[in-house]
Amino acid sequence: MPWLSPKDMGDEVLVQTRDHVTAAAVDDGRAKVVPAGSVAVVVRSGILERTVPIAIVPFETTLNQDMKAIVPSSDVDVRWIAWALRSQERQILAGDRKSGTTVASLDSGTFSSRTIPVPPLAEQRRIVDILEGHLSRLDRAEELFEHAVAGAGIIARRYGDVLLTSVRDPIRPLGKLLREPMRNGISAPATKASSGVRTLTLTAVTKGEFTEANTKLTSADPARAVGLWLEKGDVLVERSNTPELVGTSAMYRGSPEWAIFPDLMIRVRVDGAIVVPEYLELVLQSSVTRQFLTSHAKGLAGSMPKIDQPTLARVSVPLPPIPAQREVVDRWRSLRESSLRLRSAITVSRTRSASLRRALLTAAFSGRLTGRASDTDRIEELADASHDTR
Repeated sequence: MPWLSPKDMGDEVLVQTRDHVTAAAVDDGRAKVVPAGSVAVVVRSGILERTVPIAIVPFETTLNQDMKAIVPSSDVDVRWIAWALRSQERQILAGDRKSGTTVASLDSGTFSSRTIPVPPLAEQRRIVDILEGHLSRLDRAEELFEHAVAGAGIIARRYGDVLLTSVRDPIRPLGKLLREPMRNGISAPATKASSGVRTLTLTAVTKGEFTEANTKLTSADPARAVGLWLEKGDVLVERSNTPELVGTSAMYRGSPEWAIFPDLMIRVRVDGAIVVPEYLELVLQSSVTRQFLTSHAKGLAGSMPKIDQPTLARVSVPLPPIPAQREVVDRWRSLRESSLRLRSAITVSRTRSASLRRALLTAAFSGRLTGRASDTDRIEELADASHDTR
């Protein structure tokens, strides 16, 4: 017999559960069977800090202690209940959660006292059909957003590769281009003391975002931190991470002595008379270099792979004259800025999509969906009104 738990929740209509219980557990009353066509709700889980997972279960199942199920009466469409509850997600999160619990959970009594409008069954089905038609178009738009984001990243990476393959100049190993020897950082426990040493996290390099959010204060010994403070133009390489991310790199563009870097990173300082740091950043982020570094990463089974300084020093760097390097960087920067503008526009579109989704649910359960073209204007007005009141 299927055994439903929060880890199975995700799709609007479930297909199966990961775990099962024996018939004996049902027969002796330890597991209660919920009939097919119910609505499952997560009532205890950390995920309730931000969302309420709700799904239709079209098969018989049992539930673990973190789940509740709603079995609709014959005059209520199961989809109607599911969408009605989703339309009240914000209210549920704000008003139905228990206080003082270690793990976020819903108060069963408060949640069960919620009311939803119940028009005749035929009207329920008509409204849900209209609602799901609108939502399917929004889902398709959001799929296009995801493709656009992925495409922007692929184009940017491939363009960088094209720029580098156009370079027909001598190739030098990275180790011959340094202003000073490479260095690993130091790692220390996090601290809340204001005297702590600001230290980068791996996320800073993975995302290329050197912001306070991607740092932490640590109890690193200030004496050991000498010489590890970042300077503008430092290129950082993750010497240990997952197989997909090991060797990820980014250049620091911030203020001097703002933060140090952890032991999981290698700092590269190049001779600016030979190589432009931004140009090296582009070389290290190219698919050829990424493939070289990931293929030479080493690690024991079950541990994160690592690269070392000698391996990094062997990276091949095409080395045109400084003016040509700057030209490559300028062309790359122009493309990256275009990519960032595209990502920003997509982020705005995603936010708008979320507003439209909430407006659709509001319209559906306030009797304002008609199935006519005028629905679009009505939904837009509701989305705008919701934005203005935030």
